[in-house]
Amino acid sequence: MYKAKTAITRYGTFQQYFIKNTLSKIKLSGVLSYSTNTNVVDKRQLKEQRVKEISDLGLDPYPIYTVPQTNYKISTIDHLKETFVLKDGEKLLQEFVAIEGRIISKRTSSKKLIFYTILKNGKHIQVVCNYSNLIDKDLESFKKIHNFLQTGDIVRSLGYIGKTNTGELSIFADQIPTLLSTCHRTIPFLSKIENIETRFRNRHVDFLVNENARNTIITRARILKLIRKYFDDNGFIEVETPVLWPSLGGALAKPFVTKSSSLGDTDLFLRISPELFLKQLVIGGIDRIYEIGKVFRNEGIDKSHSPEFTSCEFYQAYANFDDIINTTETLLSTIVADLNNGSKILKVDDNKTLDFTPPFNRINITEYLSKKLDTNLEFLHTETNTENIVEKLIEITLKNNINLSTKPYTPTRLLDNLISNLIEPLCIQPTFLLGHPILMSPLSKAKSKLESARFELFIDCSEYVNAYEELNDPDEQRSRFKLQLADRNSGDVESLVPNNDFCEALEYGLPPTSGWGMGVDRLVTLLTNSKSIREVISFPIVK
Repeated sequence: MYKAKTAITRYGTFQQYFIKNTLSKIKLSGVLSYSTNTNVVDKRQLKEQRVKEISDLGLDPYPIYTVPQTNYKISTIDHLKETFVLKDGEKLLQEFVAIEGRIISKRTSSKKLIFYTILKNGKHIQVVCNYSNLIDKDLESFKKIHNFLQTGDIVRSLGYIGKTNTGELSIFADQIPTLLSTCHRTIPFLSKIENIETRFRNRHVDFLVNENARNTIITRARILKLIRKYFDDNGFIEVETPVLWPSLGGALAKPFVTKSSSLGDTDLFLRISPELFLKQLVIGGIDRIYEIGKVFRNEGIDKSHSPEFTSCEFYQAYANFDDIINTTETLLSTIVADLNNGSKILKVDDNKTLDFTPPFNRINITEYLSKKLDTNLEFLHTETNTENIVEKLIEITLKNNINLSTKPYTPTRLLDNLISNLIEPLCIQPTFLLGHPILMSPLSKAKSKLESARFELFIDCSEYVNAYEELNDPDEQRSRFKLQLADRNSGDVESLVPNNDFCEALEYGLPPTSGWGMGVDRLVTLLTNSKSIREVISFPIVK
């Protein structure tokens, strides 16, 4: 960076210099505000002034894109920095390059010397515009164009590669920069955007000024690529199933409902899970499948929940409980190691690390609750009256000084409340919770009279994976649906709705199959050390 004009990271002095040199030609009619309102507000009459200047200069503010002259090679900033290892002050006068990107800073040293910092795809490089270096010298045009160009404008600069005397790799322009697109708003590259709601309501600006926000989305893409690679390498086929459908199934959740005018105002639902469709594909003869896609649940919004999120589900025929536990451990430890320079130890903060080295911890829910509560849970199997089960679970909860879950009281909700209070806080390190009572697992095979062949993976006290051996007995599935319907009639709108089409599909024979689902957004939140799930979604819902 040019030594006489302070570096961009020295915000105090540089901001004063920036305002003096970059904004001096614009008449200010108000003030700038970014931190207190929910929208980025620019009260200066910037656009009117710039439109007039464009007209006076005869510029095209949004020209049709054309490739640069053939002797100038279009390059990425990463390529330039990796390829050209130069000494301070060294210049390669025959190494012509073209760089295109957004101006994020402008520093005027004199009427004939201007420095720009260009941002392209998250990287930046300096462009030195020295009038004496120009092939075609026209001082009047030089001054007019550089007076016009401001931070935010998108330009192309042609020149040769070199280093300044202070060691800054730079493009030394031999032509006047070409305007590719005009910016009519002030972008707060220096002041940033502090207010969270403002950031999410102006996500395009957030990505421009917040490197962490950009990198989080890039890391998300990398994680998705790693997930796909794992399943592709292990013989799975990626599929797509309907997002909008006249019936529901596959998860316990409240749906979003709409109507189809083409189908006589028939109710349609945004899917809460692709599970039942994926199992029908297995019935259809595709033994190993996975899907990464959007799922919708009409529930709360908080740091770990979003009404629209991305799930990954896979189904594997001729695989059992232990197989998918091994898959889970291998997949997650591989992703962590890839993102963490080979280490399976993930640092969360200065006081906490998470160890993804297999095998993960395991806790049997039924055994743990029986011991902790000093009670025999066999009644969950032997008692046939749902109301009696609810009464006993309420009694156990109150006896152990645990607050009851919100109404309606159903066996599933009461058991889940006990697990949330007594077991989940123990799951700091990656921990499999297994041995769920069958009442809690309507789509899972039974491992015993009391327990299902199911597990959940908890990390840092939050659920990340839900998996089980799939129930493939159609008559048993119908009986489980009836129990869920009883819960629904008791007021639990999140209980499963009976799906007759799925039960009919089971009549054709579902091979012994294990299925698995994971919330991708929550995993990305953990692996990028983000404070909220909204940080890992490109455009999160804002209340």
